[in-house]
Amino acid sequence: MVLKDDAADAELGAAVLEALGRSREGIPHPRQDEWPEIANRLLRVAKVKSWSGFAPRSRSLGIEETGGAVTFLPERNEGPRGGFTPIKDAEFTLPSDSLPEAIGAAVRKGLGLSE
Repeated sequence: MVLKDDAADAELGAAVLEALGRSREGIPHPRQDEWPEIANRLLRVAKVKSWSGFAPRSRSLGIEETGGAVTFLPERNEGPRGGFTPIKDAEFTLPSDSLPEAIGAAVRKGLGLSE
């Protein structure tokens, strides 16, 4: 799912809620030979040519829905080879029945807290 940079909070929140609704456990991790195509799709959407052009300016936000709450966990960018690590003290939650606008605003807040 790809949204425009200027998507409204309601559109962003609706997309997150849809993704959470479709989320499943037990899906196999991609095989090593599948990663080039996955990475290439991501780079095309991000409009960059290489991982080194993408990774340094990337932000990551973990989002999980469990027990009637949506948890937002900002992450720290450790560079192209280091990946992302959680910033535990920046974690926050909203009720699962929050309006899409509130979920979208929380995504923006979480990305703002990401490093």
